[in-house]
Amino acid sequence: IRTVIIEDDPYARDTMALLLRRDWRTQVTGEIGQIAGLEELIHNEKPDLIVLDTEHPQDPHWIEKVTRAVLLAKTSPRILCTGTFSDVNVLTQLDQPIFCGYILKGEIAYALAWAVVQAAQGNWVMTPSTRQTAEKIPFHPLHTLTLDGQRQVPGLTRREAEMARLAILFNMRRAN
Repeated sequence: IRTVIIEDDPYARDTMALLLRRDWRTQVTGEIGQIAGLEELIHNEKPDLIVLDTEHPQDPHWIEKVTRAVLLAKTSPRILCTGTFSDVNVLTQLDQPIFCGYILKGEIAYALAWAVVQAAQGNWVMTPSTRQTAEKIPFHPLHTLTLDGQRQVPGLTRREAEMARLAILFNMRRAN
């Protein structure tokens, strides 16, 4: 799944890229932190999916600008939105065919590739908090799937779960 990451925070962008590059089903074809150059990137890389952070502190029209740039590029990537908190104002902007989900970073945790794969397969992906917000307005896209990346792996102790996290993120040996 050819994926472009649009995230203004370089640390978050790096973590997203790391998680997506570790999954054999996803290929990161671009990472940017601003709108400049987005149309060209989409035209050249022809992504299947864009992971878009919805929270840009200096630009309240960030989602609209990205949507416009994607539509002007005349390709058909869909957009999976991310955020740190569930925002009803964001969700109301996502009622368009170009969008395929709205997930919270803290709730999807290290399962970002899982969300990308599910979105690319045609599901509208949410996390528990965005699902609760959607039910309030109401917002009910077809083929909705709620993912929770916070669940612990059954049978692992807290220490074993931490070792697994370190191994996934930093490729650390078990002895470390």
